Amino acid sequence: MARIPIKDDNDDLSAADDAADDANAQTSSEPQQSPPGAAAASGDLDKLRTERDDLYQRLVRTTADFKNAQKRMEGSSTSACSTRIAR
Repeated sequence: MARIPIKDDNDDLSAADDAADDANAQTSSEPQQSPPGAAAASGDLDKLRTERDDLYQRLVRTTADFKNAQKRMEGSSTSACSTRIAR
């Protein structure tokens, strides 16, 4: 960020701020290394994602089975009522 030149007693402070900003810029440009346990954590994360996906698929299938059973029961009760009315 560009600074507007102003003559006052804070010039010494702004020079120190600029030096600190430059030092922070140099340290942030270095590549960050992952912690040693990150590989194990990512393996655990993949395992948990796989388990989550499997559980979700089971939920979807169970929900579909339940809805189909409801439709069958509704259909059979409707046909039983229509058979009774026809007699």
